[in-house]
Amino acid sequence: MDILDRLSNLDYIEKAAERLDKEAVLLDADKLSQDLQAKVVGQAQVCQDLAQ
Repeated sequence: MDILDRLSNLDYIEKAAERLDKEAVLLDADKLSQDLQAKVVGQAQVCQDLAQ
């Protein structure tokens, strides 16, 4: 048994990861672009391109 097994519930983490892999993730491109622009100064076009 390694240190990660002792410090975490590995079975629970693996099952949760499998569930997340099966779920669709929807992103709002406009919101993502706005959030990126709020954190990155002077790169509005790059933020918009990344969000699309």
